Amino acid sequence: MYSLDNNLVFEPFDLSEDITPKTIRSTLKSKDYSLAFTMALKLNESKLTREVYETIPPDSVPIVVQTLASTYVERVLNFIVNQMDTSPHIEFHLKWIVAILYEHGTLLQKRAPSTVSVLRAVQKTVGRKFEDISKICQHNRYALQYLLSLGGVAQKRTVGSIMGLEDADEEESDEDEEMETEMLSA
Repeated sequence: MYSLDNNLVFEPFDLSEDITPKTIRSTLKSKDYSLAFTMALKLNESKLTREVYETIPPDSVPIVVQTLASTYVERVLNFIVNQMDTSPHIEFHLKWIVAILYEHGTLLQKRAPSTVSVLRAVQKTVGRKFEDISKICQHNRYALQYLLSLGGVAQKRTVGSIMGLEDADEEESDEDEEMETEMLSA
């Protein structure tokens, strides 16, 4: 197969004639997420696999992972690691990783020598995302503390100005009463 697009890598895995992008999208539209994801993995076209992956609702992730054949577990983990580097959907990726480790953890342990690299990649990527999010959260925390301190100063100024107005009103009413008393006594 020849193509003018150098970025397109066509490396099908366990492919049959009925697996085409059109059939995968129609399967996805019919909400058979497990079959659509498996078909996308077989076709091994990264854009289509990502499309199917991101279309799967978060609540359906454990079901899709349960039906995932053991031959695809490492490939899916590698795929998720790559997606975590480019996609902002961190919680979604973590949901997939947790579901895979929960469902296929014993399989990954049995294949220990060959799965160590993918598990290290998962650990490294999740650790890097944790550090990035921690920095953002720490920055937001300091910003909120600063804004709260500004709000406290502004509130004190507002309360002070209100108290100042009340004091001025009291002084004026005291002066008015004194004037009335002087007028009545005169």
